[in-house]
Amino acid sequence: PYRGGYSGGLTVIFDAIVAKIEPTSRLKFKSDGSVFGRCPFPENHRHGDKNPSFGVHPEKGWQCFSGCGKGRITELAVRLGVTDFGWGD
Repeated sequence: PYRGGYSGGLTVIFDAIVAKIEPTSRLKFKSDGSVFGRCPFPENHRHGDKNPSFGVHPEKGWQCFSGCGKGRITELAVRLGVTDFGWGD
């Protein structure tokens, strides 16, 4: 789980996103609380995403530097199909 200085719903969503993309994105966790790795949308790339090109931060949002887009982490959760945030039933 995210261990940064933020709290609330954004970190729960961030943790759910990280759990979804970590197996394929080869994430590296940065000291500022962000993660950086391979893009989870390889179908949008003209070539294989072999180098880290994707970053996400609980407060700042996400961005793919290969052209897949950028935005808020809530938008990323929807795009990834993340629906289980561990908030209970």
